[in-house]
Amino acid sequence: MKKIVALVLALAICCSTVFGAGFPDTMGHWAEANIIKAVESGFVNGYENGTFKPDGLVTRGEYLKMIVAMLLNTLDYPEIPEDYADDKNGWVSKYYNFAVESTLIKPDFDNKVGEVSPGVFNGDSDKNITRWEMAFLLGQSFQSLFEALDDTEFMFTDVKSFEGLPESVTSQIYNCANFGFILGDEKGNFNPRSNGTRAEAVVMVQRLQDILDYIMTGGGEDEYQKEINEKLKTYEEKDIPTKHEKVKFTMSDGKSFVIELYPEVAPQTCANFIYLVKTGFYDGLSFHRIAQLDNGFIAQGGDPKGDGSGGAGHYIKGEFASNGFTQNNMSHVRGVVSMARANYPDSASSQFFICIDDVKFLDGNYAAFGKVVEGLDVVASFVEVERIESSNGELSIPKTPIIIKKAEMM
Repeated sequence: MKKIVALVLALAICCSTVFGAGFPDTMGHWAEANIIKAVESGFVNGYENGTFKPDGLVTRGEYLKMIVAMLLNTLDYPEIPEDYADDKNGWVSKYYNFAVESTLIKPDFDNKVGEVSPGVFNGDSDKNITRWEMAFLLGQSFQSLFEALDDTEFMFTDVKSFEGLPESVTSQIYNCANFGFILGDEKGNFNPRSNGTRAEAVVMVQRLQDILDYIMTGGGEDEYQKEINEKLKTYEEKDIPTKHEKVKFTMSDGKSFVIELYPEVAPQTCANFIYLVKTGFYDGLSFHRIAQLDNGFIAQGGDPKGDGSGGAGHYIKGEFASNGFTQNNMSHVRGVVSMARANYPDSASSQFFICIDDVKFLDGNYAAFGKVVEGLDVVASFVEVERIESSNGELSIPKTPIIIKKAEMM
């Protein structure tokens, strides 16, 4: 199960999806795309005045309804009969009672975590839900449908704040983190006792829906996979460099750095990179993402759209171990250059990233193909630029664009 989930939500240097117009108070919000997708899916709505209030707090009942409504839609369940409602839990009672009776979800906080919470329900459905409660309930709902999640720990930097929470709770927090349902803030903190917002709730539930959609389609070939197969570019032997070619990147401020390529570990990747450089593809593009992954920073660029969703109009074979390409043994250490991709192994195109720090956990899953041999301090300085949040809440978009003036062979 974890392998299947990883195909969808594993930490990836990936392309993003852009959706249509949303609510006036979500425009430019980090969760805008997920909110619009969730509303289109039907498990959450805006308010009568046309707003969504993404930063407003969400109650326990509202969060439960989101999960149940999403599961009903995704699993094609019929509407919940009104006779599931009772007077004890008010409007949320039919969702709670149906979830319990159908075992569609396991919202029993009282028996599991009664020592630290009076219960999500039993009259407390209108109480603002905390982030640990959100993770616990989401993890319980996933386990009610499939096998237990892997409980390998994801180390948030504020792990001491977990003290006092039962093991059943911390286990679900780590599970949800491992599978990408929840992320920490820009400092790596989970803030378990902070109240959750509507935006956070939507994003968490939407990520679970993405997993379910993938599983229910059998993980089979979708339109994107078909496009990749149709546009997969293979370079001829004559196009593959026989020595360590070097590429110079000159930035708009006049500073520069040099990348040395290693075709012996990633021949197709190096040939593709040289092709794009020689055709002037990278000239005028930017490093659109300066992100902290685990404890290390990367700088990602090479997207003609500038938002992580673009490419060169073709794809290349993923030359890394988990894709069956074992000769690439380069580790993602400081200065190494690697190809960005979506969740599909052969989805790399033009986007690449430079390891400003060691990010070895990416080893074997991305095609490292070069290294910055001159001017690494120039790349490292990118982290000093003020950043704003991306659509998925990641603090990674440079407020002032970092522009590539010219990329050229040396």
